[in-house]
Amino acid sequence: MAEHVFSMGPNCLQVPLRLFALNRERLCERLRPKVPSSTVVLLQGGEQLRRNCTDTDLLFRQESYFHWTFGVTEADCLGAVEVDTARSILFIPRLPAEYATWMGKIRPREHFAEKYQVNAVHYVDEIAPVLENLNPAILLTLVPLPSPSLSCDVPQVPLPSPSLSCLRLAFKRYTSFPVWEEYR
Repeated sequence: MAEHVFSMGPNCLQVPLRLFALNRERLCERLRPKVPSSTVVLLQGGEQLRRNCTDTDLLFRQESYFHWTFGVTEADCLGAVEVDTARSILFIPRLPAEYATWMGKIRPREHFAEKYQVNAVHYVDEIAPVLENLNPAILLTLVPLPSPSLSCDVPQVPLPSPSLSCLRLAFKRYTSFPVWEEYR
């Protein structure tokens, strides 16, 4: 079986997806001494935006830190990494059957698990019970520290996310950002 790679097309660099697993492991190694056991990192990927309330999509660009961590190219995904084990979970949108009419085959979760070499794949609407099952001591999210060197374009992940509002977890806003900033 051929190794899965990230590539933007023919004659472009082919990056082995194992590099993203290595990135996750390096991130966890760096975080372990700084966070309590059972810490989970939660990242939000880029969102697909529409032009002026039409059915026309704007050009999608994945959130850079999410891409560094997971290598995912699809929009509207989230990802979680258990710091103790570097176990990774990808959350993908649950697409309606009508999606296939216009956009083609709807891939099963197993497709994304194999494609991105993550340990588990769930739908975004399942995020709350999955995280509750993990029972993290702390849920780290990526919100950068204010800095004059950062532009206003740095994504701000809202805390807590509306889909996580039912969770009773300790959120840490910025602990993980300097670690990503250094590696990326």
